[in-house]
Amino acid sequence: MDDHQRLSPKSGSPSPKNLCTRYTGAFFPDSQHLVVAGGIFTSNNVVESVPPDFLRIPLGSIDLRREIRLDEAMVVVSRNSKRCSIRRVYSARVGSCDKPMTAILYHVAWQDWNNCVSCHLSVRHSHILQIYGTASSSGIHAAVFHGDLIPFKQFLASFRHSSIMQVYIIAYASLQTSAAEEYAAALIPTSALGRIFWIRRSTGRLSLEFIGDQTYAEFAFGAEELSPPESLMALQHPHQEAQVIASLGFHRWYSLCALYQTQRRSSSISVQAEVKLGSIIYWRPGRPFQDTTEIAKSVVPQITRYGWDVLNGTKLFRDGFSRCNAADVFSSEISLTRYHDTPHISWLAQANSIFRQLQIVANYGDYIFIDWVNFILKIGAPNPNTPHGYLFLCPPVHFDIGATSSRWPARPAYWSLDPSGNDPLSAEEAASLGYPSITLRTEASMAFWDENVYAGLRKFNEGKGLDPEGQDVLRDLGFPLFEGDRSDHPTADIELTAYCGG
Repeated sequence: MDDHQRLSPKSGSPSPKNLCTRYTGAFFPDSQHLVVAGGIFTSNNVVESVPPDFLRIPLGSIDLRREIRLDEAMVVVSRNSKRCSIRRVYSARVGSCDKPMTAILYHVAWQDWNNCVSCHLSVRHSHILQIYGTASSSGIHAAVFHGDLIPFKQFLASFRHSSIMQVYIIAYASLQTSAAEEYAAALIPTSALGRIFWIRRSTGRLSLEFIGDQTYAEFAFGAEELSPPESLMALQHPHQEAQVIASLGFHRWYSLCALYQTQRRSSSISVQAEVKLGSIIYWRPGRPFQDTTEIAKSVVPQITRYGWDVLNGTKLFRDGFSRCNAADVFSSEISLTRYHDTPHISWLAQANSIFRQLQIVANYGDYIFIDWVNFILKIGAPNPNTPHGYLFLCPPVHFDIGATSSRWPARPAYWSLDPSGNDPLSAEEAASLGYPSITLRTEASMAFWDENVYAGLRKFNEGKGLDPEGQDVLRDLGFPLFEGDRSDHPTADIELTAYCGG
């Protein structure tokens, strides 16, 4: 719809007469007494999916007040060799109506705009963006929503000096998100959509926006329930933090911290490295894993050990070896996993006590909780005419060198033409027969927390009348202890053959 459709000055709505006489796809909109003598005409107008009883706004009637910045991933919607599709968000007013609105403009990206409009026309919920009207003209397509919106990330960042308030806000937003998701899932295919989270300034409530990019989701909320405030905006009151501390018990608070403030990183480490699950290590930025220092470990480790993730049809022998048909594993990966079951809340409840014991006062984000390791065999492609044979995998217990420690054994796998595996092929023999090389890789996954989190833990304990760096809270929580340790544990080297041969 172009800019000539007039708004009623009193209502801010389109003139009923214009709504009745105009339609999308018209050849000569707004023309009067036009006589066409002949010829073939092609309409280049885009056919919109907006219902005819929905508000169509002249693009010129949308007054863009200020841009609302999201990250760069949401500015550029798509690129191709000819065009770059742009999406921008603005605080806006429409016509003579002074009611705060938010306009999302799509430049060129008609399909993205159409998807946006279609989703939000199908749902009406207080925690989902509510569409007010649409506009299209000269390659610019707009969707206008009720309310002046604030990006949730921006709102949360305003509490960056209080992890207590950040945890509470995310937990409360989680409750609102769950209700909106449950409603929307019954009406639109939400599993195929991404989400952007907003705060509606007028209500102080969370609002969801559904977008076409499934990969874009700002937060993965849990399902914690809290006593909700009237408005998230009210949480900016200076005394609100003390009220939150008073309203939460120790278990709830530490559980929320572990759920919402745990950050994760994964890293490929040396195949010669020993990995101690359940340990807290100091890993300086830019240094290899072998240079890490263990500062604490779980007194009562809880390790889950999985075997090889092999295909059906793999034969398991009594001595623990597994046999796979070679043809089934060519050009594939096989892995074996270990992870630590002790919840992160156990470390968080005593971390500040151990930091004080070891006189650690800085670089808290470099202290890492190792809780998962994956040992991966990457098998290449065979040469032509490779004979039928087998891949034998060592017993998973060969990886365990202690109660919590794991490392690649000297020979984790080998090729053999013998179905019993009693005659392993050496690396040279396997290569000469056309069997592919086997590459080893170790992936470790770790949790960590920054200074603001540990400061929030101290402040919460102090607000409850406890030593902010003590272990008194452990009596209430009943989780396993960690013990501090400043000693280094250098990683021993082992010899690994390139083909894992005999």
